[in-house]
Amino acid sequence: MRPSIKITITQVGDIAVIDIPKGESKPYSVGGNFYIRQGANSQKMNREELRDFFREQGHVSFETQVIPEFLTRDFSSTLFNHFKTRAQLHAPKETILQNLGLKTRGMLNKI
Repeated sequence: MRPSIKITITQVGDIAVIDIPKGESKPYSVGGNFYIRQGANSQKMNREELRDFFREQGHVSFETQVIPEFLTRDFSSTLFNHFKTRAQLHAPKETILQNLGLKTRGMLNKI
């Protein structure tokens, strides 16, 4: 299980009591699969459920979500060059955007 969890086992007479505290580092995976608790059962999460889980838990911030449909014509080179000059930056545009956290996996982030 990843991340690992800490359980305690106590014996009460002939009975073993296993205490598993509520997880603080959700989601947990077993054998590379992620599971979600639904009542008394654990259900394997599919891709969409896993994506939604990370978004709902705040593990994916709005700013780091990429815009796949962003078009080059939507980017103002004039404004960017003005910024680059005022900030005295000499690196290529791609490097600057990446370093500012404005670009992920080659695509601009939502801002």
